[in-house]
Amino acid sequence: MKRAGSAKLDPAQWLEGALHLLSLRLRHEVALTRALRGEGRREQFLGLFMSDDEAEAMLDEMSGRLAAHGSGLPALEEVVKAWHDHAARRCADPESIWARLAQSFDLAEAELDLLVLAAAPALDPRFGRVYAYLGDDLTRRFLTPALAQRLLPHQIDALTLRRLLAPSAPLRLYALLSVEPALPRIEAALRSDENLIDLLLGQPVAPPGPWLTLGQGGAPGAVVVAGGGADAVSTAVLDTATSRGWSLCILPDDCSPAMLPTHIRDATLAGATPVIREPALDDAGRAELAPLLAQSAILIAEEAGPWLDAGLDAVHVYPVPDAARHEAWKAHLLGPGTSTLAHARHLDLLHLARMLQWTRDPGTLSRAAEAQASAGMTRCAHRLETRQTLDDLVVPQTTRVALERLVGWAGQGTQVLDEWGFGALFNKGHGAVALFKGPSGTGKTMAAAIVGAALDLPVFRVDLAAMVSKYIGETEKNLEQLFQAAEGSDALLFFDEADALFGQRSEVNDAHDRYANLETSYLLQRLESFGGLSVLATNLAQNMDPAFLRRFDHVIDFPVPTATHRRALWERGRQSRAPIKAEIDFAMLAERFELTGAEIRNCWLDAAYRAAARGGEIGMDELMQAVATELLKQGKVLKKSDFGDHYGKARGGGG
Repeated sequence: MKRAGSAKLDPAQWLEGALHLLSLRLRHEVALTRALRGEGRREQFLGLFMSDDEAEAMLDEMSGRLAAHGSGLPALEEVVKAWHDHAARRCADPESIWARLAQSFDLAEAELDLLVLAAAPALDPRFGRVYAYLGDDLTRRFLTPALAQRLLPHQIDALTLRRLLAPSAPLRLYALLSVEPALPRIEAALRSDENLIDLLLGQPVAPPGPWLTLGQGGAPGAVVVAGGGADAVSTAVLDTATSRGWSLCILPDDCSPAMLPTHIRDATLAGATPVIREPALDDAGRAELAPLLAQSAILIAEEAGPWLDAGLDAVHVYPVPDAARHEAWKAHLLGPGTSTLAHARHLDLLHLARMLQWTRDPGTLSRAAEAQASAGMTRCAHRLETRQTLDDLVVPQTTRVALERLVGWAGQGTQVLDEWGFGALFNKGHGAVALFKGPSGTGKTMAAAIVGAALDLPVFRVDLAAMVSKYIGETEKNLEQLFQAAEGSDALLFFDEADALFGQRSEVNDAHDRYANLETSYLLQRLESFGGLSVLATNLAQNMDPAFLRRFDHVIDFPVPTATHRRALWERGRQSRAPIKAEIDFAMLAERFELTGAEIRNCWLDAAYRAAARGGEIGMDELMQAVATELLKQGKVLKKSDFGDHYGKARGGGG
């Protein structure tokens, strides 16, 4: 709150007055240097030179241009007093950048004056030339600790100044001043970055990330949120900030350690507590960063121990999954009139806040949330996509009903497990495991993609056969990498060829038998602890150990299609835009050839390419030839009784 009677400070105008006083102060220092060096001496270095008269003339110009009145040189005591009087005005306005710098980083007057001295060469290059003259080296046009001690209007000894410029001191810690490497350090360059100089001139502070106003006036402190999934971690961050009365600034996830001081400085000046995801650092790096985070920050880390061991004085918050709190925060961030992203149960709320900076379009938000949730999955699985629905699936009624139950089961988990309390009562998580069993080509993969689409979940296909390794322990390692990527994601995992692991358990005759059984047990346990929906498909259900079946929430049968279902599958070809002859006998095709849905699809595609190559329509000849090709692929004999009048063309075109 602005104090009564305080005058609004114009930062640029104040800084202009400070530079005028600095030019007067420099005139005294140049005069002293001139007296010590002797009259008429010319300084030169690598062909660059400035005479005493040139230095004096330049200062006359500077002080004359910036002077409020008169052009004479006041006494040194008058200049120092004028500096102190002018400095007192910079913090009179509590909303000024100088007042915020002093309050946010606990800076003394001498430290604020150092910022003015360091910024001067960046604001007017002539200050740099005079600094170089005073340093007896025209290539060093910057402030040094030695020169700062001479110019500061304070009685500061060299040791005190060294402490003000120590790496752990506020000026260095928050990137207000940089000290470039040099020996001795008293001759090192002191610089301010251009962003800070813009702030000193009155540029508004730009938060380095999304801003969340959750509180105001809370006492600063450090918090480490460690462990748990993205949904639990982000919920814990927001709950912690609210309880402590903090506003948050979410720093970029890929923020490098070198940029952290600048980002934390700007977030703090904006009045927010920075939220930081731990960078990749060793023990020494964590120890170096700990003092910066200890002032006020929320650090998201894999483990709290290494940071606490590095000396970070922080409260450790353990994130606990809470679906209700997560949903409440999601609704709060989205606000009224925006898509609720109902199926994004594991959404990182901090990532959502970042997305909302750029768009509130429901479609864009949904796609971005999906991409974030499934990040990392593409390294160990392949995405399945479909535009089809359950109505497009040609399966027996019992299979359709079972699939509808699976969709309802997954969609109503929050109500049953959380609101009704069955999750705690029976120690049941949100995960569900389904087994699709049936011959190849009966629609298991298509059904998995359709279930994912019905639940608005991305579907990732995992080939278990490719993950099984002959090396002991390697299979579990591959599976763990998969589940680590999937943990906390809003994705449906579809495991194809599940019989690669779920065969009859063998007698233990050697170490390989024992580890094969352990692989199966590990996968079952991991599936049960996984918080999402998993679907396993097998073509050889008869080879599965019956003891495994009780571990599945749903077992859905996909039988070989009957003649009625085969006819429906054949007739689906009419839904295309291809030129199809009216003469096609779908009933005959369905009765004579016991093909699966995948095989019928192959026949349609084969016939379509044949017709396109001939520049005609798809007719019985093309379809019969395609059927012959499909049967021959399976090693079956072509019967003349099945093909009738088309037998000759089928044999000739089926190869």
